Amino acid sequence: RLMDMSLLDLYSEENLSLTFRTDQDEEEQIMRQNEEERQKMVKTLRRYHILVVDDTIANLHALKGMLEHIYDVTLLKSGNQAILYLKKNSYPDLILMDVMMPEMDGVETAKRIQEMAGGNIPILFVSGVKDRDVAFACRQMNAAGYIVRPFQPAFIKSEIKRILTGHSDAE
Repeated sequence: RLMDMSLLDLYSEENLSLTFRTDQDEEEQIMRQNEEERQKMVKTLRRYHILVVDDTIANLHALKGMLEHIYDVTLLKSGNQAILYLKKNSYPDLILMDVMMPEMDGVETAKRIQEMAGGNIPILFVSGVKDRDVAFACRQMNAAGYIVRPFQPAFIKSEIKRILTGHSDAE
């Protein structure tokens, strides 16, 4: 008799196939499941690469100090440096761009980068410029955002997370 009180006919061929699991089989299955879970966790811990472009050294170092423990951060001092960097290296996951820079401003730099990358690199403008026309020009070129200095570190981190993952800290 089985646990459900039905009878098992051991003379029938369909009932002759039995599989016995050993402790080793269970251990292997548990190890496989643990490895799958570990792989999922490792994938979610991907470090994003952020390129910061600003002509002010203090701004570069402030952003680096704020972000380097979470992201891989590359600092560049001009739009020209950014374009040269992108020609020789893999594209970052996000660019933080100052607006007012000598030689080539952030808006022009961003336009050139978007042309190079086919619009596939999100650009978040971080600037002291509080001009509506400049902010509108950035919005027209599909910038990922526009943050005016001074800002709270928590705010910029939240914006970066929203852009990179599609989720904000509020969710």
